[in-house]
Amino acid sequence: MEQLSRRTFLKRSLIGLATLIPLTAGYSYGVEPRWIEVVERKIFLSKLPKTFEGIQIVVFGDLHVGFHMNERDVLHTVDKIKQLKPEILLFTGDFVDGKQDVIPPVLPYLQELDASYGKFAVLGNHDYYGDLVAPSLKDAGFTVLRNSHHTIKKKNDSLVIAGVEDLLMGNADLNQALEGAPDTCTLLLSHCPDFADEISQDQVDLQISGHSHGGQIRFPIVGAVITPPGAKKYIDDFYTLEKTNVYVNRGLGTTILPFRFLCRPQISVLRLYRK
Repeated sequence: MEQLSRRTFLKRSLIGLATLIPLTAGYSYGVEPRWIEVVERKIFLSKLPKTFEGIQIVVFGDLHVGFHMNERDVLHTVDKIKQLKPEILLFTGDFVDGKQDVIPPVLPYLQELDASYGKFAVLGNHDYYGDLVAPSLKDAGFTVLRNSHHTIKKKNDSLVIAGVEDLLMGNADLNQALEGAPDTCTLLLSHCPDFADEISQDQVDLQISGHSHGGQIRFPIVGAVITPPGAKKYIDDFYTLEKTNVYVNRGLGTTILPFRFLCRPQISVLRLYRK
């Protein structure tokens, strides 16, 4: 076998690198951001009432409509969710990326979504640049939780779905959100996952969040290159903390840069069981 000279090796390596960079850029822009992954997760909670055991919760968020997320992308997402037949549907915030005039064309698609026990949403930090997001989500049939809660009843048991304002742009108040809530298993929607550190013992059994995009761009070993404020500690998937549990969904859209690499957009299916 012919032994490569150092010069030939470097030349071939540079040619390979020059080929790889545009291929990687093309993949991370044109392929992965639209390659939705459906992730299923079993979560065990000690306070979950028996009648709610096995309930299926579908989580999605971070659409960032208007930033490389168009009507066709939203329709594709909605079709995926409808196939999952959620019993509870949770939206973790960031409906839009900035301008809110992009909402009316996609609103009919969100109106098509259905869930046996209801659709619930919180606002993300990008949703505060105007006043159309909350009423639009309500028009789409979502209960928008702004430091408030909703109690789901099944037979003689109850499950609380609470939600707080965004940690960065709102005035998140968990005590206000839980005021008057029954003493039962409580799920909390918070756009920013790092809000979990604000939770006191026994207030919340599971916090469900988005915002991090999973880092959006990840590399082997290194993981997420950068995550936004409010998602520095809890970035992706499930965490068991001393005071609560946290689940972080990677979201569907992109922001700042229209790329995803080794961090596919995600819809989560959470099945709850008694510990």
